[in-house]
Amino acid sequence: MLDPNSHQDTYVEEAHRAFFQNYGRGKAIEKCGIEDSHIGGIAALTPLILYYHKDLEAAKHHVRQHLSLTHKGATTLKAGELYAEVLHHTLRGKDLEETIFETIGRSNYQALSFPYRRWIDNHESDSEVVGHIVSNACYLEDALPACIYLSLKYQHAFEHALTQNTNLGGDNCHRGAVIGAILGARNGCESIPAPWVTGLTAYSQYDQLGDQLWEQVS
Repeated sequence: MLDPNSHQDTYVEEAHRAFFQNYGRGKAIEKCGIEDSHIGGIAALTPLILYYHKDLEAAKHHVRQHLSLTHKGATTLKAGELYAEVLHHTLRGKDLEETIFETIGRSNYQALSFPYRRWIDNHESDSEVVGHIVSNACYLEDALPACIYLSLKYQHAFEHALTQNTNLGGDNCHRGAVIGAILGARNGCESIPAPWVTGLTAYSQYDQLGDQLWEQVS
């Protein structure tokens, strides 16, 4: 965010703007976060959940702690815990569809009570589901269902899932981070197209850091 010419994206998330505004006004840093219900807060949880992937309760504890600093509010908290559960069980080899529906049922998260299976079985177009039935915007009540729908529909096709998500527009960046993590957990690193990884800036550095992290927690 502070490195000139490092990217061409001029958009800064609402949570980031508010955090630094509060910090600039002299608030204690642990109190600078605001109530926020955007998918960006969930996407940022992935490394934390992976670090505690063997202990679901520890993962959820640290998810709550993290969100209390950056994206406060019951909506984001429920979504964060649900995301932690889905990644935890999927990494352990549980069926993705079973995991998602069981987790939604336990969470009693009304915002996710959509007929995902019917949309898929009826061959609804992706642009009809994400764009009309739910918005393609960043708000969790739309973005999280969109992630679940695309993850279920393309659970065996990592590349196609991410390509479809990109083409649907809106906040496809944070949706893509969530879908990519879920389907990466489902299908393994080998499902990710190699150029998508090796083409990243500082790829070698990040690849080494990723390996080191996984060695610590495996």
